[in-house]
Parts: sequence; C-alpha cells; structure tokens
Amino acid sequence: MYGFRIEYTAEGGKITLQPREAGLAGLYKLTDCQMVEVAGSGVLGGVPVALVCDEEGLLKPNPINNLTACDLLAEMTNSAPVYLNGGGLAGTCSLVSDDNLRALTADEVAKITKALDKGGYPYGNSTFNVLGIEVNVIRAF
Repeated sequence: MYGFRIEYTAEGGKITLQPREAGLAGLYKLTDCQMVEVAGSGVLGGVPVALVCDEEGLLKPNPINNLTACDLLAEMTNSAPVYLNGGGLAGTCSLVSDDNLRALTADEVAKITKALDKGGYPYGNSTFNVLGIEVNVIRAF
C-alpha cells in the first residue's frame, strides 16, 4: 500500500510515491509530523483522495508554504489555491485515500499518477525499500 508525499523547499516542489504503513503511525511517518490535519478531500484521477498536512506546520520556525500541495488541493476540490486568500499549507503533506485515510492501492496510484502528469506536477521517480527489497518506480512517458 502506498501514499504520495508532497514536499516543498526553497528549490521547489516534489511529489514522490512512498510505501505507507498501516494506521496513524504510517500516516505520521508519511507526512513527517506528529499531528496531522485533513486539509481537504476531493477527487483526483477519478479516485476519492484526502490531502493531509502537519497541523502545526505554520507554527514552526520559518515555515515554507507548500505551494505544490496548495495547487493540488485546489485541483482536487475545483477551487482556488488557498495561498490566494492569504492561507497556506506548510511542511510535508501527503495524499491518501479519502476512505478512512487508508493507503492507496496500485490501481489508485496508477490513476492518480496520470492526473499528476496531466496537471504538470513535479512527480518524479521514487525509490524505497520494502522488506529489504529496493523498489524503483520509474515514470514512463
């Protein structure tokens, strides 16, 4: 099972596919925080999804607005990006299923990946380990 990690640094945004452990512990690890907040839910690539972020992200020293996550949230919900209203999402965010915030299946990942490509999001190749086996996810154009 998987989730998408959405990071934003001074150099720009990056979306990667990551393995997702079960339960809240897996969601905290994917989102790189200790307290999560559902920023919004909608549909991406025909898949009901939720965008989860660090609830205290804006309270940390020198927060960086995650513009990639803001744009993704706007696309999922057919709305304007929250940064246009003076709001924002800071820190690492994650994209998971809107069905009880569970991990995404391989079929859902394929549909979402097509939507990310269509939207021009900074989704790149991902490498991670599962049970000691290195898995490489390579984008095919």
